[in-house]
This record gives sequence, C-alpha cells and structure tokens, in this order.
Amino acid sequence: MNTGSNEIERVPTLSREQCKEILAGETSRPIVLTEETKEWKARSRWSLASFKQRFGGDSLILTDDLGNATQFKKRPLAEYIDYVQSPEQHSLGQIAPGIRWYAGFYSPFSLHPELLEEFQAPTCIDNWFRFLQAGMDEWYIRGFGWLLIGPSGTKSAAHFDLFDTHAWTAQLEGRKRFFLYEPDRSDPYNRDVDAALQRPLYETVLNTGELLIIPNNWCHAAVSLEPSMTLTFNFLNETNFGPFLKSLYEDRNKWESKFAADDLRMKLGMPPKSSTTAKAV
Repeated sequence: MNTGSNEIERVPTLSREQCKEILAGETSRPIVLTEETKEWKARSRWSLASFKQRFGGDSLILTDDLGNATQFKKRPLAEYIDYVQSPEQHSLGQIAPGIRWYAGFYSPFSLHPELLEEFQAPTCIDNWFRFLQAGMDEWYIRGFGWLLIGPSGTKSAAHFDLFDTHAWTAQLEGRKRFFLYEPDRSDPYNRDVDAALQRPLYETVLNTGELLIIPNNWCHAAVSLEPSMTLTFNFLNETNFGPFLKSLYEDRNKWESKFAADDLRMKLGMPPKSSTTAKAV
C-alpha cells in the first residue's frame, strides 16, 4: 500500500526536447505547466455560466463514477450546470442522495467547431494525430478530446488511458486533485491497475489555468474539489508509438468501437457528430 505521496513538479512551460524527455518510457513523469494556457481565449470565455448560456441545449450523458459507472442519466447541459452549482438543492441530486453525477463524455467540438479556435495544444507537445485528414481529423477530436464537467466530489477511477496514448489536461474552472502512480519500470507494458495502486504515488492539485501532462504508462485518478470544468486531449508521438501499436493489436474491438461513435450516440437518442469544419489540435 502507498504510505505517502510525492509532489508533482511544476514549471511555467517546457521546450519540445524537455517534453520529449518527460514522456520517454524510462524517464517518464507527470508535470504541471503553470503558464501554458495564459493566452487561450478559453481562459476568459469558458466557464460553467458561459457554457450554460452558449450551449445549454446540448444533451449530456451523466454517470455516477467515471470509469466504474453503474448508473446513467441524460440531461440538457443547462439543467446539469444548475445541478453542478448546487447538487443537494437540485432534483437530480435527490434521485440518489450521495451520488455526484459526472459529465465525462462531453465532446462539443464537432457540434461547436468555433471552440477549437479558443485553445491550442501545449506548444511543447508533438501530436502525430494532427496530421490526420479526410474526416479522420474530426474522428480524432470527437474520440480523444473531452470537456469534463462536474460538481465537487466527482471522481475518475484509477485507469490507464486508452491505446497507450499520452494526455494533457487543462483545468479551466475550479480545482481538481490528481493521483498518479509510477509505472512498472521493469515491464513497460504492464497495465494492471491493482498492481499500479501499490507503486509510488504522485499527487497534485490542479488549479484554474494550470495544465497537467500525463505520460502513457502512468495510471491516474482524479477528484473534483470544487465545481469543475476540465479540458483533456490524448496524443501520440514517437515516445509512445510502439506501445500504441501494441495496444491496437491487443484491443482491436475497442479500436473498432471508436469508429462506431455515431452509432452509440444514435442509440442514446443524441444527434450524430457530423461536421467538416473541425481540425485536429
């Protein structure tokens, strides 16, 4: 069992070479960038209140626990944001007292492509997905980019990100505590979550405006400390290309399901995300 935690390093920003070293298998480690988002338009335009006004009619799928979900609800974004700000007073909070409903599957960028102009991927990151074209760029955005919204107490269970992708996560409202577990350095392909939870723990609170980079082989979990809005994207480059290909081979069914995203949305009574204006970030 973990008996203590290590603090994650915080720096204003990184060069591409420094970021490559952060992501490389033997030296990989998470890191917080404190200045990376300061020029984003999203810093002034994105908030719970502004999204309620701009996109309140969007439909959201809510879960009781991202990663270990047992219950699901569908609600308009405007209603859900009312709940996020006052869970105990809202009718949604009275359905199952104690549950914190989480919007962990909201990817608004195809429906609202103007949002893509209001942020950019960290300048230090090389993302090979950005070379996708002919509709695959839109597929990447709707399958690997998410805007996570939830009240204080919403949780993401411990997990490794799908297909051995790296991730960057920017906190745009509220604060969120992250727990990250050092990988098995003797076996770079070990993705056993239970075993990961016994390894050294790294912990940090991500404040509004800060951005966390999570290498592919780091198991991680999170809990919102306040009403929260978090933007996250997965990415691929030379540092995780080998594990990515291995994951594709071993998880072919999951990979195929990524191409059936619109079928799933239709089953849930939501419109397909079809647009030709999205671009990879």
